[in-house]
Amino acid sequence: MAPVSCIGSYKYTPLHTYLLVERHHATVVPSSIIHVAAPWLSVSPAAAQQRAPYMLDKAAKDKIIKKFQTHDGDTGSPQVQVAILTEEIRELVEHLKTHKKDFSSRRGLLKKVSERRRLLKYLERENVEAYIELAKRLKIKIKVTEKPADEVGNVQPVAKAAASTPA
Repeated sequence: MAPVSCIGSYKYTPLHTYLLVERHHATVVPSSIIHVAAPWLSVSPAAAQQRAPYMLDKAAKDKIIKKFQTHDGDTGSPQVQVAILTEEIRELVEHLKTHKKDFSSRRGLLKKVSERRRLLKYLERENVEAYIELAKRLKIKIKVTEKPADEVGNVQPVAKAAASTPA
């Protein structure tokens, strides 16, 4: 008789193959089914190493950083972070157009949108001109309103982010 291995309270024979479904879950499937279904399961090593279609690779990120950096070596300014988040948001929106029930990606999209909104709010508070220029370059919809006049009577423009996400 074939040896039996015991994991937790389950017993498995060597005739079974394990497929990882998520990080901490494993599904036991007989080997005969694996060989028949393998073309549809995309369990090849090449498929495992491919990036998700809605994530930026290093080259794309470097290109965005170079385009939006405020000085040499700048990788973390709000302008760069907002530009990277905007591109990730655009890719996620495209992904969700075809995968309407991918709720975990939808949650990730909402987190990215709220992070971008916080960074834009910070940039607006600190440097209105940079905020308006960044919104134009990224084609993000914003509302420009006017601040009340100061003591001298000068009216300062203030930009407000629109509630909608660009598609």
